Amino acid sequence: MCDSNLQAATMKPNSNKMSGSQLLKPVRQQSTQSKDTLTKTRNAIREHQKQIEDFQLNIQKHVQYIAALRQEEQALLKEQTLFEVEKIQRELCDVDKENKQCKVEEKKHEDMVAKQMLVHDVLYEGEF
Repeated sequence: MCDSNLQAATMKPNSNKMSGSQLLKPVRQQSTQSKDTLTKTRNAIREHQKQIEDFQLNIQKHVQYIAALRQEEQALLKEQTLFEVEKIQRELCDVDKENKQCKVEEKKHEDMVAKQMLVHDVLYEGEF
């Protein structure tokens, strides 16, 4: 009976025993899943890095475009400023001409009044 109990006790573990390949099967599956996850993660990282590089290139292009627009704007502003300055200078010249003309007219008027007064004095000098 001791032998049968011993045999029964030793049989149980033998019946529950798994082979080495059976024990490693879940480990292999987990390892394969981990490798797949790692590969997917690496691919996702590469894709994100590429997107970041593309985004940086787009930003650089936009910055260059904005800089070109600013240069163009500065040139246009300079041209507009020169035009406005020339316009104001022409207007000032016109005003100066008008002022000179007015001064000439005033001088003519003063001269005419002076001549009239002389004529008046000569003609009517003795009456007063």
